[in-house]
Amino acid sequence: MQTLVGLLLRGDHSLKMVEDSFRYLKKEFAPELREKDDFSESLVKGTLEKRAAIDTLIYRFAPEWPIERLSPVERTILEIGSYELMNFEETPLAVIVNEWVDIAKEFGDETAGKFVNGVLSNIGHHLRPDQQRPPSLLRTKKKEV
Repeated sequence: MQTLVGLLLRGDHSLKMVEDSFRYLKKEFAPELREKDDFSESLVKGTLEKRAAIDTLIYRFAPEWPIERLSPVERTILEIGSYELMNFEETPLAVIVNEWVDIAKEFGDETAGKFVNGVLSNIGHHLRPDQQRPPSLLRTKKKEV
């Protein structure tokens, strides 16, 4: 996430910038990680490659919040989360959404978690209609007594 936020703020999405950013962030914040973290790099590179399609999808499910109005953190979280939902079908929808909601709560403002949850849940159920919504989100009829 830090790599994509940095690239967004700099406006430079070159492969060299991606690699330089990964190298710096790993050295400074996660030296215990192996030199090459394929999963993280695949998320960043895949998100950059499919950004136009991802942003179109986000706009569809959050039309009152154009991409340009989102904070860099919220935009990046929605983009990576959407990319994961589109490309990592073996990972359950709820796992992806919950992970990005937790990150939004950690790095976003006080409403980021709810916003990310709503948008990614809707995108996820659009992309994966066969996966059931969590019980708390299902509408149930009240039983008459």
